[in-house]
Amino acid sequence: HLSGDRERIDLVSIPRDMQVEIPDCTLFDGTVVPGGYGDFNVAFANGGRQGDTAEAAACTINTVHSLTGIPIDHWAVVDFVGFQTMVDALGGIPMCIPERIVSSDAGLDLEPGLQTLDGADALGYARLRTAEVGEDVSGSDLQRITRQQQLLEATMRTALSKNLFTDAGALTSFVRASAESLTTDPGLGSLDAMLGLGFQLRGIRTDDLTFTAVPWEYTEDRLNVLPTEDAPQVFDDILHDRPLTVVAEGDATSEWEAGTPSASPSAPTATADAGSGAAPTAAPGAGDGDAADIMDDDLVVCDA
Repeated sequence: HLSGDRERIDLVSIPRDMQVEIPDCTLFDGTVVPGGYGDFNVAFANGGRQGDTAEAAACTINTVHSLTGIPIDHWAVVDFVGFQTMVDALGGIPMCIPERIVSSDAGLDLEPGLQTLDGADALGYARLRTAEVGEDVSGSDLQRITRQQQLLEATMRTALSKNLFTDAGALTSFVRASAESLTTDPGLGSLDAMLGLGFQLRGIRTDDLTFTAVPWEYTEDRLNVLPTEDAPQVFDDILHDRPLTVVAEGDATSEWEAGTPSASPSAPTATADAGSGAAPTAAPGAGDGDAADIMDDDLVVCDA
């Protein structure tokens, strides 16, 4: 969500296995794919049955609207190749890796500490669910959301450090490099539209970003998650263009448990101040300037 005054960005993740009502999906040729109650990511799969990304996006948007009541003005789908292209166009993303991670499934072999991820490694980190080395990798999609949001925050910091939104030449070069990697609605898809949006965000700073997830709790069998009674407040804040007053923390055993980096390196460490628009505290390694590695019980914390 981009605030109307373009002074705030709120990013809210929806867990892929959140149980939601999925509306019937009518494809462009008139085929109706029945909906039902189930995992949120089924909506994208239903719409994508004939291989059309726009149909997949449309069915996902219908499900988001059904869940939240929020109208969606624009959409973009980034494929794996496109994600790598955008990261490489920024010259890589500096990230703090809390411990060594080796994953054959994700094609990763990362040493702990501050390092710059290229497109391939950033994609592997974003997709990571299991690892042969790395105790912080449990296979949970909820844990993966945390890593993805840390990566997105680091990406935004990188873009700001390169004056991407204030340097017309740099912005144009980045948009040109990225445009072919995106599938978007027609209103967002033109070079002029993307450049215009980038220019509108020229005043954004990392403190103006809020990352969270739809507040959730486990189902009774703990195989899936459900929206909590706090979720409507998040949706209402977005609908009425207010700073988020609720951020997701989950229960005491979840990957979103509040805590310090040394106790739970994958968890957010702060919540937004009610009504203030303040973003959660930056993830380890997301600070500006040079970073130093601090060893604590074999956990690397990259501090600003």
